[in-house]
Amino acid sequence: MYFYRINEGIIVSIEPPNHLEVDQEELEAILAAVKPSLNSSQYKILESAIKMLIWLQIVVKEKSISIKRLAYMFFGKKTENLKNLKNRAKTNAASDDAASNNDGSDETQSSNESEEASDKPANANQKDEPTGPSNRNSSEDDSQNPENKKNHGRRPLNNYNVSKITYIPHECLHARQKCPLCLKGTLYDFDPQTLLLIRGQPPLKGEAYSAQGLRCNSCQQVFRATFPKEVATQPKADMSARAIVCLAKYQLGTPLYRLETWQKIMNLPVSDSEMWEWTESVALILNPVHQALLNIAAKGDVIHNDDTTGKILELMEENRQVELAKKNSNKTDKAKDKHRKGIFTTALLSKLNGHQIAIYMTGRKNSGENMDELLDLRPKELKRPIQACDGSSQNSAERHETDVAKCFNHARHNFCELVEVWPKEALAIVEMCNAVFMNDRETKQMEPDERLKFHQEHSAPIMDKLKSYANSLIDEKKVEPNSSFGKAINYLNNHWVGLTLILRKGNAPLSNNDCERAIKSSVLIRKNSYFYKTCWGAFIGDTLLSIIRTCDLNGINPYDYLIAIQANSEEVKKRPNDWLPWNYTQNIEAPCVNTQHNPVEEIYHTSSAGSLIPIKHEPQPCFEEEKKTLRERVRDFFRRLYPERWQEKLSTATP
Repeated sequence: MYFYRINEGIIVSIEPPNHLEVDQEELEAILAAVKPSLNSSQYKILESAIKMLIWLQIVVKEKSISIKRLAYMFFGKKTENLKNLKNRAKTNAASDDAASNNDGSDETQSSNESEEASDKPANANQKDEPTGPSNRNSSEDDSQNPENKKNHGRRPLNNYNVSKITYIPHECLHARQKCPLCLKGTLYDFDPQTLLLIRGQPPLKGEAYSAQGLRCNSCQQVFRATFPKEVATQPKADMSARAIVCLAKYQLGTPLYRLETWQKIMNLPVSDSEMWEWTESVALILNPVHQALLNIAAKGDVIHNDDTTGKILELMEENRQVELAKKNSNKTDKAKDKHRKGIFTTALLSKLNGHQIAIYMTGRKNSGENMDELLDLRPKELKRPIQACDGSSQNSAERHETDVAKCFNHARHNFCELVEVWPKEALAIVEMCNAVFMNDRETKQMEPDERLKFHQEHSAPIMDKLKSYANSLIDEKKVEPNSSFGKAINYLNNHWVGLTLILRKGNAPLSNNDCERAIKSSVLIRKNSYFYKTCWGAFIGDTLLSIIRTCDLNGINPYDYLIAIQANSEEVKKRPNDWLPWNYTQNIEAPCVNTQHNPVEEIYHTSSAGSLIPIKHEPQPCFEEEKKTLRERVRDFFRRLYPERWQEKLSTATP
């Protein structure tokens, strides 16, 4: 890029200077060296110019970070594995060198120095350790290697819950028959060849029962057939229909009005208000189980918590009325000033005895306050639990003491955002964080004591090196404390006790990723349905979402569980602890428990004419030729519109 200025009426182009990396100490040394040879006025001018240069470097870096964060907000973030981070750092360095018209040699040298600098701090104490990043690549790269793929993409038939199996016997041969080819051996049953056909159906199907009516042509008396008891006592929507609607709404996040539209298309119209009543009835049956899960979750050894924004129209209208009252009233009302406006959805994930319990709460209270409410149910004789959360202040429990484990992934993420501005320093810290995560992956199957010993031996040196290296950047004035990089280091220092809890507690988690994944379920519902209308609707949604997510975390089929709970609602009220997702199958004699989904079995017979009845396979349309044509059109358009970028794309694609 060239800039222009006017000198004595002539436009003169100004070529940009070559890109040069200097730090503040070098500039101050230059000032000290030239000070004796300059008078006071000249020295002040030079000092102001150099200070302006230092200030501009800091401002440009901060602005570029803010712009990138804004781009992430609109267009989403790329994955933060080490390979992508290095590519982003190299791409940014290449663009800077291209802007300064360098010949490319500086780019190669800077990228090599970045890799060497990122390797040195991470590998300083890991020469004999199998978990360092130099001895083992990151796990993200393993998934891209085709040699590491375990399966072939085909699943056996027993993985499918099919509704019907049709056995096709051989046309002219059978078992225990002589081989028609060699006439010596005997045929025996061998593995059959299977063909799976998947047929579509609407979420809800209708079955009609028509009772015959008879009428006397003389006395006009009407006689009607009696409906079977199982049909006459059945509500309009049976247990399976209610379970399907609950799963569609609170597991898949499909709004009820979309289900209503779908059913209308399938000529079986069901209103969304009617389906809401079904979900409400299921939630009321599940309420005793939900309360029992709350009591068990309070006893957890490790409890994760986090929250996100919630939307309840009833509370939002309350906020609007309070704001309207403030505008209309001349006097300030202290009670109204203290009115809470926030609406949150809190996700609590408790781990106890190999089970995981997910609890969702939507309302005015934030994550820390809901954590306090849960711990109010905790027996006092139990030791204080480990609380896993991020660095937000509203996640802390105020009325109860906990051993707080801060999310190490949040600390790593702060440096991932900076790899394009500080590639050497940020990549070095990210690689050390990756080494700690790789160590933690090795401890997944270990007991707490063994896991603690492993981390103390392998992760403690890396984390000490990480902290000392990060603080040395500030001490050596390579990073400003009030810059984005300095703020990331301050976050690391402020939460260091919680980030290193794995070095003192064997069952402390390294990150809060489990809760982050759990809270995505509520985010999906908010994204598709936008809001809850009332607090009662939010309570129904929290109850069903908690039960369904708990089933999912413990490997339980939520569809079977919801049907079993509905079929045994009276027993659930009396003994809710016997109907938890992981132990309800012990009620062997109860209806709809341990039901086997046995498919209908039939034998495929030939027609009376002796010819086989073929299985009809409707030809599927082939769009490959159209795809190729469309690709060529897009490439031609791109080639004409961006010829330089097209040539660059071809040059990078060729080895």
